Amino acid sequence: MTIKFLKDVFEDAHLHDELDYLWKVIISKNHSLVQIDSLTKDAILESTWYRGARKSLQELINHTITRSIQSSTTIPKIHISNTSDDHHYSISEAIGMLEKDFEIIFEHSENDAHLFNALLRNFKKKSKKIRKLKDNGILEYGMGGGSTIESMITSKLDKFNGQNYPKPSHKYIHCFVIFDSDCTYPNQGLKTDKDNLIKFLESKEIPYHVLEKREMENYIPDEVFDEVNYLKDYFNAYLQLSPVQKDYFDIENGFPSDKNFSSIKPPEIQKLYGDLTDEVKKVFRDNNAKKINGSSRQNFKTEFPKLFSSQKVTRESLLKRCSHHDPKNINNPCNPNELPDLLSDIEKYL
Repeated sequence: MTIKFLKDVFEDAHLHDELDYLWKVIISKNHSLVQIDSLTKDAILESTWYRGARKSLQELINHTITRSIQSSTTIPKIHISNTSDDHHYSISEAIGMLEKDFEIIFEHSENDAHLFNALLRNFKKKSKKIRKLKDNGILEYGMGGGSTIESMITSKLDKFNGQNYPKPSHKYIHCFVIFDSDCTYPNQGLKTDKDNLIKFLESKEIPYHVLEKREMENYIPDEVFDEVNYLKDYFNAYLQLSPVQKDYFDIENGFPSDKNFSSIKPPEIQKLYGDLTDEVKKVFRDNNAKKINGSSRQNFKTEFPKLFSSQKVTRESLLKRCSHHDPKNINNPCNPNELPDLLSDIEKYL
């Protein structure tokens, strides 16, 4: 996270111990100082805190100052001052906030992380900072457990209550939430639970991204299915779908086995898949991917996401899977660069 110090922090001798600890947090968590002007620089180097610091700490402070001056165009996320108000954090507030790792929260279990890891591998320039923090153990994944994202975040907020944290508790956490749209056809509105989650996240100023396709597994590139040696008829039928049909298809469950296609609701689903042959429709009614190879220990949610580890998941194949997204479509605007742009959005908050 990017930080700006106000010079008054270095003018109070009572803050030396807190400053020592805060600086260790900044260094260990790879936070960055920005916008150090000459007055603040002089305040640091002339302070009794700096002059009394060990030589090794002085060298780290000097390095950090030099690096921050070189990146002076970066906008700081927090301002640290001797006093706490709506726009500034005290040292104790900053410590509580900055010593926590940045967290990317997924909707379901750790299986949802497979797509994100594929993005880190294949969009190296876009994910450079994310990978650095993750490799250093400073960025971690959180698993919300579907509908429990709100309760998970609430438990984090509860840790920032009390006199040491006078601001609203959401001002002290830094995370990014990613979750499925669960849409079953284009231009479908989000379900109530998703809308409620968005309202909660926005009320707490927590950044998020709703995937434009139905679920994470709908981003698997077509090329990967060459390596799938199970349910061949089922996945061959899937590959006959148009790109838009693949975006909203229920890969795990197929079509309801107890209903004729003409009975499937809502009617928008019938319209979306109406051009399929009767043979393909029958395959989707008679089969599903709940159990891979018929094994109860190899179910869809744990095994299928592992396909994102395939060497055929590349920058090109991931972009191709979203290349039909049309941002100018009035009824269903979608971003063809959704995946690399997601990485860029997250890096804004690091």
